Amino acid sequence: METGLRGRVAMVSGASKGIGRAIARALAAEGARLSLAARSEPLLRELAGELEEKHGTECLPCGADLTREADIQRWVRATVERFGGVDVLVNNAGAIAGGPFLETPHEAWLDGFQLKLFGYVRMARAVFPLIRAQGGGRIGRVPHGHLRDRRWRGHERRLPMQEPSCGC
Repeated sequence: METGLRGRVAMVSGASKGIGRAIARALAAEGARLSLAARSEPLLRELAGELEEKHGTECLPCGADLTREADIQRWVRATVERFGGVDVLVNNAGAIAGGPFLETPHEAWLDGFQLKLFGYVRMARAVFPLIRAQGGGRIGRVPHGHLRDRRWRGHERRLPMQEPSCGC
């Protein structure tokens, strides 16, 4: 099946391990050119080497923390300089602290929202104008943590991070 990803530029946050790493591997297998970000740049370099060797995929590993606007701007700028644009953004960065709802400290909630909600918003705002200017692309996100945690059953619809992703 032709996915239309061959030669497209995909940015994947949280690509150093877990779901993000799996997404990067799947996109590489489809022929996408990849810009990979996570806080652990050594793990990204290892993944980039693997994907370049296995699929011939052109990869740009970039250490970035999505809670920092400067890191986001640096990653987007490096991607555009290397590949000339962005076709796909996969917001997948980081895991947030877990624990019983009433026992999770307020600071842990704030840290989680800073990464998972506002980090995703920052990324979408940085990339959306580029995608719109070239006539289209896709922005998606991967929810994490609490949504698969049995302690949250019945509360899923009340979580603000559960709003649908947008395609532009």
